[in-house]
Amino acid sequence: MELARNVMRNNSISCRPNDEQSPIGVKTKSDVLEGTTITERANILIIDDEEMVRGTIKEILEEDGHKVIGAESGEKGIEIFRRQRFDLVLTDLGMPRMSGWEVVYFLKRINAEVPIILLTGWADQTDIELAIRASESGIDAVLKKPVMIQELLSVVSQTIRNRVIGYS
Repeated sequence: MELARNVMRNNSISCRPNDEQSPIGVKTKSDVLEGTTITERANILIIDDEEMVRGTIKEILEEDGHKVIGAESGEKGIEIFRRQRFDLVLTDLGMPRMSGWEVVYFLKRINAEVPIILLTGWADQTDIELAIRASESGIDAVLKKPVMIQELLSVVSQTIRNRVIGYS
């Protein structure tokens, strides 16, 4: 399925199939990036089966100064994670073959200290249920898709800062 970037009036881009009307991915890149700063540049792994979502988030974080590697599946993400050191991982919840919950389980077994942000477009759990399960799984933050650029950068920055000062 060919994906297209659709520029929205709110200075964001959402990813959607060409033949559908509703956005499916992440609202991204715009002039909101101006003035964004973080305390540390990080090595970040993004695991998401949607190429446009993964690529857009990668581009935003790279423009913010981070080194970012993307993986198209949970299995591939775990394989990359075993070979390299990452300061932060962002993983999608709903992926084929291996869910985000399973990815988090394996990543935490490899390195329990790595901060993880869960991305989800699923609305099948209430915010409270999601927060409880995320906390129990060792997830540092949850972002619901579509994600606004400023929210993404803010949560990534805060998660990195917490790691640096020892709160994660």
